[in-house]
Amino acid sequence: MIDGKIINISLLACVNVLKQIANIDITKKSIFIAKESYSIDSDLLKIGLKGDLNGDILIAMNPALKKKVVDAFTEQYKQLANSDSIDIEQSAFEEIGNIIVAKISAYLVQIQKKTDITTVKYLSNVKEINYENIAIIDMSSPDGNISICIGINEIQFTRSISFLFFGFPEDSMEDITTQFIPKGFEVYFSPTIESFISTLSQKKIDIAIIDFYAVKPDLSRFLKSTLSALTYKVNLIFGVTKLDAPKLKEVPASDEKYQIIGIYLKTFSLNEMIKYIFTVIEKIGVRADDRRKHIRVCITPNNRYYVRIKDKGANFNARLVDISLGGFRAEIDLDDNMSHLFIGKELETVDIFLKFNRLITSCKVVSIDKKYFSVSYNNLTDQERNIISQTIFKLLSEK
Repeated sequence: MIDGKIINISLLACVNVLKQIANIDITKKSIFIAKESYSIDSDLLKIGLKGDLNGDILIAMNPALKKKVVDAFTEQYKQLANSDSIDIEQSAFEEIGNIIVAKISAYLVQIQKKTDITTVKYLSNVKEINYENIAIIDMSSPDGNISICIGINEIQFTRSISFLFFGFPEDSMEDITTQFIPKGFEVYFSPTIESFISTLSQKKIDIAIIDFYAVKPDLSRFLKSTLSALTYKVNLIFGVTKLDAPKLKEVPASDEKYQIIGIYLKTFSLNEMIKYIFTVIEKIGVRADDRRKHIRVCITPNNRYYVRIKDKGANFNARLVDISLGGFRAEIDLDDNMSHLFIGKELETVDIFLKFNRLITSCKVVSIDKKYFSVSYNNLTDQERNIISQTIFKLLSEK
C-alpha cells in the first residue's frame, strides 16, 4: 500500500521533467482519482515502478505536444538521430521515462522513501487503462493537452484535503502546487467565476482560497449567488488589501453554505501566504468529505477498531486493518474462522466497532488473502455513512 503523498510527488516529477525538456507552459492542474478504468485513447509512455511506489505511471499527450517533446529531447540527445523515425520516438520516450524515475527517486529520498524502475515501454493506440485505483492529473498547454496517470491495484491515502484557488495569476499556480501537491493535498485552479462555480459544485472542495479582487460586486452577493447551489459547507480563506478588509465585517463569518476560516493581507509574499494557509488548517478541524467513497485509511493502532461477524456457522471477531466508505479489510486471529468465508459470501449481520462509534450492517466478501478478508457494504444508510466518514477523517487527521 502507498500513501497520497507518494502519488502526488510522482505526478509532480513527471510534470517537472516534461517542462524542463521541452520548455512547456503547463497550466490548469487538476488531480483526481478514477476507479477501475479510465478512457485514454492515446499513445502512452508506461513506466513500471516498485518499492514504496508499486504501480505504473502512464503519460498520454496529443500528437502536437508529443512531437514537441520528442523534437526537443532528440535535439538535446543527438545520438538518437541516427535511428529511423519510429525508433526515435520510442527511444526518446523510454529515455524520458528513465529521467522521470530518477526525479521521483530524488524526491522520495527527501521523505525517506525508495522506488525502483522495473520497465519503461512505449505503447501505441491505447484506448483504456484498467487498475483498481488510478490517480490522474489533467493539464493543458499552448501545444496541447497532457494526462499523467498512476495505476495502482492497492492504495491507501493518508491525506486528501482539497484546495481550490480562485483569482490567482496562472503563473503563480506552479509555485503553489509545488508546495501543496508533495504534501498529499489535492489542488484545483479556477481562472474564471464560471469555472470556480463549476468546480465547487462538482468536486466538493474542502477549502477555497479567494483573492478578494475577484469578488464582484460585493461579498454578500458573491457568497449568496456563488454558493447557493452547493450541497455541502465549504471553508473559505480570503486574501485582501487593507482597504478591502473592512468589507468582510459586513457578512457573517459562517452560514449553512460556508465558513470563513482565514484572512490574510495581500502584502504577504506567495511563500508567506502558503505558510499562513498551513497554519490555518493546523488550527481547525476540516470537515470530512463524504463524497470520497473509495479513500482507504490504515488503522494503527487498532485495538479499539474491530468487527464482529454474526452469521450462520460463523460467529467471530476480526481486527480492522483499514476502512473506507466502500468497505473494510480485517484480520482473523484464528485460522479455523477463515473456513467460514468465501468470495461472494453474504454476511447478513456485521457489527463494526470504531473506537467510540458502532454500527451494524450487511456486507459481501470480495477478497480473501491468508488471514485477511475484505468486504464491500451492501446498503449503508446516511447515518452509517456519516459514522464511517467521520471515523476516516479522524484517522486521516491523526497521521
